[in-house]
Amino acid sequence: MGIKRNDCLKGIHIPRQDDTTEKLADLATATRLTVDIDTLVRSLPNRSAWLRRVITEAAKRELINQEDTCNDL
Repeated sequence: MGIKRNDCLKGIHIPRQDDTTEKLADLATATRLTVDIDTLVRSLPNRSAWLRRVITEAAKRELINQEDTCNDL
C-alpha cells in the first residue's frame, strides 16, 4: 500500500512567506483557475502569501459582513 503523501509531510515545518501569526487550517484549500489568472498568480514571488491575503480580505468583506447582516434580522 505504501506511505500516504500526508504522512510524509507530518511534522515538517514550512515557514510562512508573510508576517501573519494566526493559526492555519490543517488542510489546504485548492482551486483550479483559468489559464490566464493561473499564469499571473504563479508569476508572483510570494503567491501563497498573496493568495492567503486576498482570500482573507474577500471572506471578511463578503462572508463575515453577510453573517453580521443576517444576525441583524
